[in-house]
Amino acid sequence: MVRVILTSDEANEAFERAFLQARQEVWAAFNQLDPDLELVSQAGLQIGRTWKALVTATLQRGVQLRLFLPDADPFLAPAAHRANHACVRLLRAAATAQGLANLLDIRVLKHPARHGPLTYGTEWRRRRAAVAPEIVRLAAAEPEARQRALDDMPGLIPFLAAAARGGRLALRKFAHPALAAACHHHQLLVADRRLLLIGGPDTSTDRVGYGLRLAREGPSAADAQAHLEHFAGIAAGQDEPGSQRHLLRTLSRRASRLRRGPTKSLRQDIATAHAALARRAEDLIYIETRAFTDPRLAAELAEMGRARPDLGLILMLPETPPPDPGAQEQVLARLARAFGPRFFAGQMLVPLSQGGQRLTLFDRRAALVTSADLTPEALYRDTEAGLYVRTPREVSEIGSRAMAYWFMAQRAAAPEGGPATVALWRARAQRDDGGPGRRMRPYPLP
Repeated sequence: MVRVILTSDEANEAFERAFLQARQEVWAAFNQLDPDLELVSQAGLQIGRTWKALVTATLQRGVQLRLFLPDADPFLAPAAHRANHACVRLLRAAATAQGLANLLDIRVLKHPARHGPLTYGTEWRRRRAAVAPEIVRLAAAEPEARQRALDDMPGLIPFLAAAARGGRLALRKFAHPALAAACHHHQLLVADRRLLLIGGPDTSTDRVGYGLRLAREGPSAADAQAHLEHFAGIAAGQDEPGSQRHLLRTLSRRASRLRRGPTKSLRQDIATAHAALARRAEDLIYIETRAFTDPRLAAELAEMGRARPDLGLILMLPETPPPDPGAQEQVLARLARAFGPRFFAGQMLVPLSQGGQRLTLFDRRAALVTSADLTPEALYRDTEAGLYVRTPREVSEIGSRAMAYWFMAQRAAAPEGGPATVALWRARAQRDDGGPGRRMRPYPLP
């Protein structure tokens, strides 16, 4: 039976428990991991205060840890780039100090797909502008602090030059970094090849955010284990993706020079599942995502909205606009035209946990819980993973818990019929709009 996890404290307790109860090995891929993040569980606090202590204590019990973090773009996301490399340095140092380095395999991984040189002009100018504040901050820092920061920024150092006067930092004028065309974005943990956690811990200090995760034992853990063992080799062209029964994946590798585009798609399970289940939906489709910019999926949903007058669509989006707000506005306008009053877009007003997953429900008969936003990058290029849940009891539990969170109720009882459910959500969001403690409001449509 699946266990539904909704809040940051719940999630961090679950991940701490997985480390504490592991007997042989833990494999995990997280977007971020802060070694100084404070522990929240009572069992965790008995062994130390931070995740660094938790990792060290797990190694001391003889448990093998394999942890993978993505390498963020050092120009567009210098803080994230530095944080993940600092995490690797700190945890390796702690393991080495205890004589346990052989038990810890922790790596920052780049996806090997790269854009071609034709994109350098525009992208290089954009990256120079994006990283300029970071260069100013580093230049103003004390020499020792600057060097400590640069030690954790291996992706930036080759493109820096120190001016002769005063050692001021500057970007090399004619240096062109390789531009990543995809990234590893999945978030999974498998403990002892039997327990699967979909999602990641929350790295924020307040730990009050909303973010769906799932805990599950059984065959799905074996699929996730195989994915974690081979995804890097698959992206590098060393392994083949094969097929899996329980885990949905997006996988790609670097395309050959003769192929159009920088990536070769290997698996599009998440996109395929969304399209297939949308075609079978009869009552209600419910979506929680951080961004919706994929025109192909939008076209599929719009077609279903026009063809099925009893089908409703609820779409929950964050306050923060996506990197491509224009594309999302086009998607929202298309869905609003196709569904009319049977479409409701809600704006999530609570902090969203970095480790939270995305959710799509189809008639409460199937659920997709994955790391993938509904964007072309996540659905066709980046490394993403998640579960297709089809057991009615599990789907009902996921849907009821998630919907009840936005209604601030014990459980969300949906009325009969998708359009009636959409009308209920719209009325609730409009009634709560402007009220204290509200969690959602109508999303401003174009």
